[in-house]
Amino acid sequence: TQKSLYYHSMFTLNCPCPGFNANQIQNELRIKIKEFISNISKIIAIATTYTNNILILGLTNVIEERTTPILWNDNEMYFNDTIKEYDIALENYCNTNKVQYLKLFDVLQQIDFSDDGIHPNEKGHEKIFKAIKVKGEISKL
Repeated sequence: TQKSLYYHSMFTLNCPCPGFNANQIQNELRIKIKEFISNISKIIAIATTYTNNILILGLTNVIEERTTPILWNDNEMYFNDTIKEYDIALENYCNTNKVQYLKLFDVLQQIDFSDDGIHPNEKGHEKIFKAIKVKGEISKL
């Protein structure tokens, strides 16, 4: 159907991983904002060779009590203030370059996270899916 074709041709870029890879290691950011945006730009350039229907998912917040430090590395920490800076830069990039952007920061609540405080659990993924679905329906109007 027309509706399912629309969703199948949509390229959705989930940015939490690149954003979180910019986390702090002993007070030093692993990836600076400028490099993060450059990487996103390169990914979008590749994606546009397949479709112009691109949706960038914004970064999600974390539960800092569980991410300072992260469970698997005492030297790595994720802070919401830092993530928010990267998310604002990402949103600005998308607005400037007319790329669809879906703000996800603060969409997830504490009950929507897995034990690590970073990754969404099933309920969190469902919330993200619903937000993408609504954005897709609005964008095709």
